[in-house]
Amino acid sequence: MENNTSFNHTIRITEFIKSSNHCCSKDCIRNFYEHQSEELYWFGENLSQCSTDAKEAALLMNLREHLYNPKSVCRGSERKLQRVAYSVMPFGLMCQNAYILLWDIGISTLKNCLTYMRNQNYTFRPRVHGQVGSISPTALNIEFCYQIVQFILELAENFGETSKVRQRRRKLHVEKDKIICFLPAPYSIANLYRQFLKKYRYEHPKQKNITPLSLSSFRAIFNSEPCKHIRIRSPRDGVCDECTLYRTFYKQQLEYSSWETSKIDEEKVEKWQQHLELAKEARLVYNNDIKQAQKNLQKLKDKTLELDKYAAHYTFDFMQNLALPNLVDMTKDMYFYSYSLRNIYVFSIRDDGEGQQFNYRYDEGDGGKGANYVISMLFYFLNHRPHNFATLTIHLHADNCCGQNKNNMVMQFFLFMIHLDFLKHVELKFMIRGHTHCLVDGGHGLIKKEWQKRNVFNIEQAAQVVLESSHVSRMQHATILLPENFFDWENFLEKYFEKLPKILSFQEFKMDFAYKGTLRYRERQRDSWQERQLCNNILPNDFSSMQNVQNVLIQLKPPGISEEKQKHLYEKVRKYVPDEFKDSICPKPIATSLQNNIR
Repeated sequence: MENNTSFNHTIRITEFIKSSNHCCSKDCIRNFYEHQSEELYWFGENLSQCSTDAKEAALLMNLREHLYNPKSVCRGSERKLQRVAYSVMPFGLMCQNAYILLWDIGISTLKNCLTYMRNQNYTFRPRVHGQVGSISPTALNIEFCYQIVQFILELAENFGETSKVRQRRRKLHVEKDKIICFLPAPYSIANLYRQFLKKYRYEHPKQKNITPLSLSSFRAIFNSEPCKHIRIRSPRDGVCDECTLYRTFYKQQLEYSSWETSKIDEEKVEKWQQHLELAKEARLVYNNDIKQAQKNLQKLKDKTLELDKYAAHYTFDFMQNLALPNLVDMTKDMYFYSYSLRNIYVFSIRDDGEGQQFNYRYDEGDGGKGANYVISMLFYFLNHRPHNFATLTIHLHADNCCGQNKNNMVMQFFLFMIHLDFLKHVELKFMIRGHTHCLVDGGHGLIKKEWQKRNVFNIEQAAQVVLESSHVSRMQHATILLPENFFDWENFLEKYFEKLPKILSFQEFKMDFAYKGTLRYRERQRDSWQERQLCNNILPNDFSSMQNVQNVLIQLKPPGISEEKQKHLYEKVRKYVPDEFKDSICPKPIATSLQNNIR
């Protein structure tokens, strides 16, 4: 396919041929077009491959080869007469107009080239602009540019959020060994430009009416090499409330107050920096645990590491509820009913070493989301792990939800499992609130992406969506849980264990078979471990298997679906569901008391 330059060259000659104009009495260009069309095409093709300097060098060389010997003439003052025999191989001699068309230049360019050759002793070097290498009189001072760069870097250090993970629409997650730093979404380059002008005029009161640089110049510096690792974050969900409040406060301070920092402001800056430091430390611990688990798993597969020395790493969390029925083409009525549809709860546990995610889903009528249900699903997972990876040393990460994960019941459960020798060592760590995004959330994103493409009318189809959300890597697994999988752990564990006061103020917990019944805890990694004996009674020793434990536990009573919601589903939603699924999703309402008796 011809490029644009070659195409334009051909068009220009063709249009000249079609017109009634003639280049000269011999009509040179028309003769070339009729008798040497192939050579004309290839000349234009070769010319299009040349850069501007290469094209000009070829033109100057051709002109130099076809110059007559200059003769001195005396008409007025003495000067040299310069004549050219316009000729290009393989076309031969031609007129000046044909020569201009052939080289795709203008008459002024030809005259300038001849003048340049005469003044430069007939050289064929391309012309160089006289201002090349000189500094523009309107260029910004280097020291002033450095001040702008420092302003942007300080702003990023105080208000930015670093991110080591790979970013969307970005091949690399670092820019020349610099970690990407995101400024808050409310910022814009124009906003930063106004803040810099305010700071500049505050520091230079005599130049209040002077604008030291334009917005385009500030944008160029913002996108320059020293600031290349700084980006403005796009709007998003699930951000840290504490960070948002700090950013909002300081954005107002920058816009509406002077640049003098008060003692109160300094204290708030220090608190925010401590919060960000804690978040970074927790993230570093999480990433290191995953790397270590992946490294050791490979050794386990290579049979260079024994199973009893392998420490698995798991991340667990609830996914956002999925609603049934799910329609790809959402109607207006269904859009307004979306908050009162039948929910499916999804609890996921990810084996970070192996890269496999186990998703347990159940109907809202069969169970809830409290600590009893979380422990029941952790118990189910530990009881159904693949035997070749079923190590007794596990590390876990979760968010700070006190009603589900971070509570005394979960700690008591792992102490109980260690006492019965079902586990030997457990470390449970929690991310800082607002900074809890983990790998398990990536698996949830794959499910949501696939969920939006499917019509789903029952929990079996929902499980199929989970499996097909990673049909290439096969990392997603789906298990449907029933009411008989959920047990009353609270009443069972409280017989044997006490509670740790102020448990929410600690982030890391450790339990080991060498210290049965003892919970060790600390706020951050740099702190020393504290410990407390939580076992307040003699634990049973006659449980030889997890199945024996399960047989002793009391099943939780299914919460069911409220009568009001049943009525809504039956009257409003049932008409949008295919006949074969109507009775499973939107059955005829049953009185709550009668429903509980049936269950």
